[in-house]
Amino acid sequence: MTTQPFQAARRTLLRRALLATAAVASPAARAQTFPVKPIRLVIPLPPGGATDFIGRALAQKVGAALGQTVVVENKPGANQMIGLMDVVRSPADGHSLVFCQSAIVLGQLTSSNAQYDVNRDLTPVSLVCNSYAFFVAPSSNPARNLKEFIAWAGTQQGLSFGSTGLGSGTHVYGEMLNQRGGLKMTHVPYKGEAPVIPDLVSGRIQSGFLSGLTALQLAKEGKIRILASIGPGRSPAAPQVPTFGEQGMLDLDGWYGVFAPRGVPAPIVERLSAEFDKAIKDPEIRDKMLTASLGPVGGKPKDFEIVLARTLENWARVVKETGVRAE
Repeated sequence: MTTQPFQAARRTLLRRALLATAAVASPAARAQTFPVKPIRLVIPLPPGGATDFIGRALAQKVGAALGQTVVVENKPGANQMIGLMDVVRSPADGHSLVFCQSAIVLGQLTSSNAQYDVNRDLTPVSLVCNSYAFFVAPSSNPARNLKEFIAWAGTQQGLSFGSTGLGSGTHVYGEMLNQRGGLKMTHVPYKGEAPVIPDLVSGRIQSGFLSGLTALQLAKEGKIRILASIGPGRSPAAPQVPTFGEQGMLDLDGWYGVFAPRGVPAPIVERLSAEFDKAIKDPEIRDKMLTASLGPVGGKPKDFEIVLARTLENWARVVKETGVRAE
C-alpha cells in the first residue's frame, strides 16, 4: 500500500530532473541537434522585390544544408516594423529569423513610433550583401558628376529632388546634399520608386535617387544621367561611377542582412551564419545578387556586428545633421 505513492513520487522527481537537465543542456549540445523543426525566414517587405527574390533563393540553399525546410513568410508594413517585431517576439531558439534591409536602422532613428532597438532586440546572423543606389538627373542636365551638378544647381532657382518617401534613406541623402552642397532643393517624397521615374525623366523634378537596376537601365536608354553612387564603396554594377564620399559628401552603408531575436545561443547563431555564408558564396546565388546590382558579402556574425555599429553611428550623425523625420 505504501510503495505506490512512493513510486509515483519517485517518478515525478525523475521527470523533473530530466526536464531540468534538458533546460540546462549546454548551448553546444543544443546546436548539435538544431534545427528540430522548420525555420521561419520572415521578409518584412512585399513579395516580388529584390529582398524577396534573394531571400527565397537563400532559404532554399540553407534549408537543404540544415536538413529542414526554411519557410519564407512575407510580412510587410510599417517600414518593415511588422515583420521585424514578429521575429523580435519569437522564441530565441534560432527557428525564427528576419531578412531585412538596412532601412531598419534609419527607421529606428527617424520614427518616434519605432517599437524596436536593433542592438537590444536583434542578434546579427549574416550580412548577406551590400546594396547600392544612384543619384541621377534627367539626361538633359549638363552635369556629368556630382561636383558639376552642385555648381549648376547653385545658379538655378526652384529645383527639387525626388525620394522614395518621407524619412527614407534617399530623403536623408537629398537633405545632406542640400546642406553640404549649399543648395536649397525642395524635397518631393513619392510612395516608392516607380512614381519617381516619369517625373524625373520628363524633368518635372531635376534630380532624384534610384535603385541600381532601374538607374542603370534608364541610363542605358539615354533617359537619365547617373552622377554618383550611394553605398559602401562603388557599385560592382557600375564601378566607373564615383561614390558620394569620393565627391565630398559621405558614404553610408546600405545592406541586406539576416537577424535572429536577441538571446539565441551563440553556437546556433554561428551554425546559421556558416550555412548562410556557404549559400552566399554559391555561384548561382552570387549571380542572382550581381544581376540585381547587389554586392555579395557573407562572413561571420562579428563581421556583421562591425558593419551594424558603423551603420548606426553614421546614419545617426546624418539624421541629426539634416533633422529628417519620418513623421
